[in-house]
Amino acid sequence: MANIKSNLKRNKQNRARHTVVHSQTSAVKTQIKKTQASKSQKDLSLAYKKIDSALAKGIIKQNKADRLKSRLALNVAR
Repeated sequence: MANIKSNLKRNKQNRARHTVVHSQTSAVKTQIKKTQASKSQKDLSLAYKKIDSALAKGIIKQNKADRLKSRLALNVAR
């Protein structure tokens, strides 16, 4: 555990940031699983929205977002 005041603050900030990032990532994964199970266009658009939101917030990178969207579209089309 950190003893220096600035290190304590950084640890606190990192924990808070981790919570936000983890919840966003979890929401994306949950929506992807829902879409794969139902294979409906409505769920696909919701998944796209979640992925785009995570991309805009810097939680996932552009290439990963494109890859997820592509795979979802293929899954729904089948």
